Amino acid sequence: MWISRRTYSGAELKLLAMLFMLIDHVGAIIIENGLFELPGAAENPALIFLDSCLRLLGRSAFPLFCFLLSEGCVHTRSRRRYLCSLLIFAFLSEIPFDFAVTGKIWDPAQQNVFFTLAGGMAAIWLTDILRKPESDPFSRVTATAGIIAVCVLAQLIRSDYGFFGVILAMLFYLLREKPREMFLSCGIWLCLGAALLNVFMYWDTYVSYISDYGMLQTAMVFVLSGVTELFGIFSFVFIAKYNGERGALPMPKYFFYGFYPVHFVILKLISMTIS
Repeated sequence: MWISRRTYSGAELKLLAMLFMLIDHVGAIIIENGLFELPGAAENPALIFLDSCLRLLGRSAFPLFCFLLSEGCVHTRSRRRYLCSLLIFAFLSEIPFDFAVTGKIWDPAQQNVFFTLAGGMAAIWLTDILRKPESDPFSRVTATAGIIAVCVLAQLIRSDYGFFGVILAMLFYLLREKPREMFLSCGIWLCLGAALLNVFMYWDTYVSYISDYGMLQTAMVFVLSGVTELFGIFSFVFIAKYNGERGALPMPKYFFYGFYPVHFVILKLISMTIS
């Protein structure tokens, strides 16, 4: 990295990512799905401001997870086992995720972020096939088709962050040896990719905006829809100080995986108690 003072290990970055994720979900689940249900709370300026601050701070979580995924792909002893772990916890987390976000035990309309991270890892794995000088044309075509298929699948199943997250993980991986280019590319994608993701998710809304307000105002809405995710560049401060070491914390091996579904259940129970 081009910043000389390296202070954070991979384990410490995971803790930071978990903290930002928790902050984000306190806003989304306890405030938006809990306190806002109380009479008059949704119009309370102080509560709205608090919720906005929590959600904006939480934007740093996903870039950190994507960066850690890219580093994990470099240093893991078995990519197959790594991918299997992501998929196992994706399925284990789906009910807690749906319960916290929609209040349903299972909601096929949206899937948790572990599916996105698994897709990101699969895309990174396929990217390595493209980068090998000895790869034959058929392998390159197959790998390219596979990457496109992963992005499309992430969007079709509506996994959290969809194709945007898959590509962000790939950018961190491909440019990890060129930090300036990595931060610039990922920063642009945080805004542009998020805006594109919103278009795919809310296409009908954008079409109605064009007919009602014209192309210029719709373009402004398109740009602004990605600005929120741009707050994720705050995560670059910590990524730039990554020391390249895995690090160790006095926690079980799968603590970081298990925290994801467990914190959803706890926050949802708090939200239900409040509302």
